[in-house]
Amino acid sequence: MYNKSDYLVSLLHKNEKGLGKGVIDNVWYKYHIDDYKKPIVITFAPFKPKKELYLAEDIKKNNFDELYIWGFDFVRKEEFNVISFAPLKNGLWYRSENLASYLKILSQELKVFPLRLGYGGSMGGYGVSVFSNLLNLNRVLLLNPFSTLNRRLAPFETRFSDFLKNDNWESGFFDGGECNAKGYVIYDPLFHLDVKQANRYKNLEHLRLPGVGHSMPMHLQRLGMLGWIAKSFLHENHIDKNRFYKEARRRRNYSEYYNWLLSRWNKHLTPKRRAIIIQYKYNFLIKNIVDSTNPYQHDLLMKMANNKKIIEMIINTKNPNNFLFKFSKFLANKGRYGLSIKITKYLVDQKYQVERNKELLNTYREALLLQKEKKK
Repeated sequence: MYNKSDYLVSLLHKNEKGLGKGVIDNVWYKYHIDDYKKPIVITFAPFKPKKELYLAEDIKKNNFDELYIWGFDFVRKEEFNVISFAPLKNGLWYRSENLASYLKILSQELKVFPLRLGYGGSMGGYGVSVFSNLLNLNRVLLLNPFSTLNRRLAPFETRFSDFLKNDNWESGFFDGGECNAKGYVIYDPLFHLDVKQANRYKNLEHLRLPGVGHSMPMHLQRLGMLGWIAKSFLHENHIDKNRFYKEARRRRNYSEYYNWLLSRWNKHLTPKRRAIIIQYKYNFLIKNIVDSTNPYQHDLLMKMANNKKIIEMIINTKNPNNFLFKFSKFLANKGRYGLSIKITKYLVDQKYQVERNKELLNTYREALLLQKEKKK
């Protein structure tokens, strides 16, 4: 028996088209149903700070297009049917009994679609996987998902401990690791907590992106990978592993890669590895600032950046801007005023000790002009 009072359930039961929004207890949703011959995609939003979440009143009074919900716009643009869920300010982790009851009713109406797909990251990955069997999902794409916060099943998990105090993780739907759907899970193999959560998904194919940590959707987006991965999953029922690992190498030109490798979360960090990573990080920073199209100048810059004195400076200088300031002076002492000017201009743009660097900039420019006149 379908719930006549709920517009979405009623619309699906009658095989009608439509788009809209709604609230179930402490969760809200948006939907767009356009073609019953096409698959439907169910998305769950990841964790966000409470201050960024909507109140139930916001959902009721705001226009449909004003309400952003994770995954909805992307899936709709790909011309799939979509229902997207997200928490309200007074509820996280999709633990509401009313939500579970609603999804049980909804699942009966979703059987009309040829395929039912799930897509979510982090807390959203938990939402997709924990309700995957109830919703009869055929395939899922999970990005660094939490399988559960249950202490018995995941004694290793130390994050979000506050939510364990206020909720019973031994009842209802609490274990996404029981997901029977096929599909993919993407995570960082160097981040021990995400690895242990991902390893609980036995039915999924594992794709690994090392050295970026959590927030996988953001990292994939910045690396230019998220779009084609999600499209391949939706349209082709397949993600090209060779392409994935080839493009994953781009992280070497991604600042967050070095930042995470140097963070407290990297349990593989030794003093020797730390020194090497810092060197690569600063070389990458210098290369991006100078962005020289002159091969000779570029090779010269990299050679200087690998000078023993510079490596020691890199390791001992915690502030990147402070290092760049010292490096620009080192280059100037070697007579490489053009490179010094580029780095000092960057520091001025970053508003780092602006007056001092402006003075240096003028000094380097005058020295460069004098150098050119002498060559004449």
